[in-house]
Amino acid sequence: HAVDYGGKKATRMSRFVREALGLPAPVKGAQGASALESIARHAPVAEPAAVPTRPIAHDERLDLSHARIDDYLACPLRYHYAHRARVPLPAEPQIMYGSAMHHAIHVFHDHRMRGRPISADDVLGAFDSAWSGEGFLSAEHEQRRRAEGHAALRRFVETDLASDRVPLAVETEFEFRIGHDHVIGRWDRIDERAEGIVLVDYKSSEVVDADKAEARARDSARDGQLGLYALAYVEARDVRPARVELHFVGSGVTGSVAVDDKHLDRARERIATAAAGIRAADFRATPDSRTCARCAFARFCPQRAPN
Repeated sequence: HAVDYGGKKATRMSRFVREALGLPAPVKGAQGASALESIARHAPVAEPAAVPTRPIAHDERLDLSHARIDDYLACPLRYHYAHRARVPLPAEPQIMYGSAMHHAIHVFHDHRMRGRPISADDVLGAFDSAWSGEGFLSAEHEQRRRAEGHAALRRFVETDLASDRVPLAVETEFEFRIGHDHVIGRWDRIDERAEGIVLVDYKSSEVVDADKAEARARDSARDGQLGLYALAYVEARDVRPARVELHFVGSGVTGSVAVDDKHLDRARERIATAAAGIRAADFRATPDSRTCARCAFARFCPQRAPN
């Protein structure tokens, strides 16, 4: 029973309830809640004040990665959403697909490096074990995407076995420091070839044109992941890689770049720029139509560039 059910007058409890529970008689003349009282009763709880952003001192540890650096340099507010506020996002099938691909390739290479037999069907089983149907538009969409993954992996296994090239290492984590900035990450594959060390990063995105693959690799070496990974090898192992490569699993196309001083210097510059902004707690948005169009947070970001 409630005295107030939203009407102008207070409601009366049944006398049978009062008798059963031994309650006293209700107060005469009781009134229902006023409009203002009802509004106050159902008002949302006030949110706590936001914790002020604190700069990070130059002698404090700051953990960075390719994703953190790339997000900050693309837009400091994106970095805030992704790595400070940790805003949850809906499941992305493309991310899951790439993760399942990497897992299957890792299992394949691990068996080969250990001298253990492995078939294409075993690799597909590893792919399926890491699969999730969350986020797909329909069952047909999921089935089509899984079939594409199976076909790509069968081609990958056939080509890799024919090359007779076994990796030196796969899925190898790294960490290096520049001052108090700690950069962490993982190399997908390390090869030791005639020209020296070659770092390979596998991509599940659809690139079928060799020229486009080369352009993607050049861009990544100059302003992205491959340049950072080459610097990581120099800093962590004191050896300059001869080349860095992007291997597009779906098509089998590879983009390759010889590592130069300019790639290492640019990677150091990107680390320093991102670290300085993060340490200063500068998370102002830098809206741009191309950047915002690819940003997962654009759907609710008040600073996004207009379409």
